[in-house]
Amino acid sequence: HNIQGLLASHGSRLQAAVRLWAEQRLDVVCLQETHHTTIQHQCLFERDLRHATLQAHTQGWKVAAYSWSGSTHTAGVLILIRQGLASALEPQQATISGPPCIKGRYTECILHWGGHRLHICNIYLPPGTTAVATSTRQQIFETVLANSTAQTMGTNGDITLIWAGDFNFVENPELDSSAGRDGRQADRPITAMRQQTGPNMVDAHRHLHPRRRDFTHLYHAPTPGGSRLDRIYINEPMLPYICYTTISFHTPSDHRPAVIHLLPHAI
Repeated sequence: HNIQGLLASHGSRLQAAVRLWAEQRLDVVCLQETHHTTIQHQCLFERDLRHATLQAHTQGWKVAAYSWSGSTHTAGVLILIRQGLASALEPQQATISGPPCIKGRYTECILHWGGHRLHICNIYLPPGTTAVATSTRQQIFETVLANSTAQTMGTNGDITLIWAGDFNFVENPELDSSAGRDGRQADRPITAMRQQTGPNMVDAHRHLHPRRRDFTHLYHAPTPGGSRLDRIYINEPMLPYICYTTISFHTPSDHRPAVIHLLPHAI
């Protein structure tokens, strides 16, 4: 969920988000655009998060992984898990190896949930067609996401790979953008790059709803419209375990969260 900022000045946004996560009965939340740049920002966020959950009488949350941004106006990613799942989180390195451009745009964790071992990747790709944006996307796909795919393929099905985030492009403009079939031409090479990097990664919402038109980001300029920029991909063997997906109509930011529910592994 692109939260559009979680600094201390965004307290009401966090309170609304906490209520939304409880309503959706979520165990894991991937946030983009936290705008956190320092340990002070994160400590204040964790304090405010505890206060918000107490006020809303909802479950507590633990920060499972994060990557700070270089700016208080953009980027910053964070993964939250329900406090009761803290012991199911695998230990990991403090920093994720990769090019400098992934700062604030990628983080990951491995969580044991419902008999599954989930490798969760939280991604925030840059928008636009500038040379910097294009290079950043390419490096994220060809390094960290390609590595996550290779690692999963090397585990003999022991781990389920999930890519969740604000991808800032659509794969099917006809269904995923108000611009229609011939719109968003610049997204085509990005789509090809995504498919090449993760050929076995499937858009969970599109898998359950092949012809539904849903938008996660609504905008008003230069003309009103929308796009489904926020998606959750999952590797093919996990498809039978997807029991529900939705795009929440309620949101405290300018992005609607993409939601999936998974079935536990049969015991």
